[in-house]
Amino acid sequence: MSIYSLELKSKGDYQLIVVCLDHLENSFGSVSLGECESFSHALRGILDTNHPDSNFTLQVSSPGAERELKLPGDLVRFSHLPMKLSFLDEEKKVTEVVKILKIEGEVLELERYTKKKSKTSRYYQLRKTDIIKGNLYLDI
Repeated sequence: MSIYSLELKSKGDYQLIVVCLDHLENSFGSVSLGECESFSHALRGILDTNHPDSNFTLQVSSPGAERELKLPGDLVRFSHLPMKLSFLDEEKKVTEVVKILKIEGEVLELERYTKKKSKTSRYYQLRKTDIIKGNLYLDI
């Protein structure tokens, strides 16, 4: 596991510590409730030992099924899953749910993702640097 994100909020003497965990060996990056609980217990012990007079709340969670992608690394890591990407295509901003067909160096080949097999599909070829933002897409 690794820390996906860490946020600290202060209000006077009160601290809110929000930790989001990532499971690097899970194909979806999913962290179990037990893993969140174990991490929370261990971190709380460290904080209580090193800062016994601190007034804080600790929240530990997973980034969720539609997590924001850490670009460009998560493109390869989650290339087997549908993604909702915002990217530049011919100087226009496009937002599409896509499936990565191929990654060669800095170039991606994408296909518009649909649940049904479509006779016509939309394909994109772009550089990783053309992607503005992305999230995993939960197909229910």
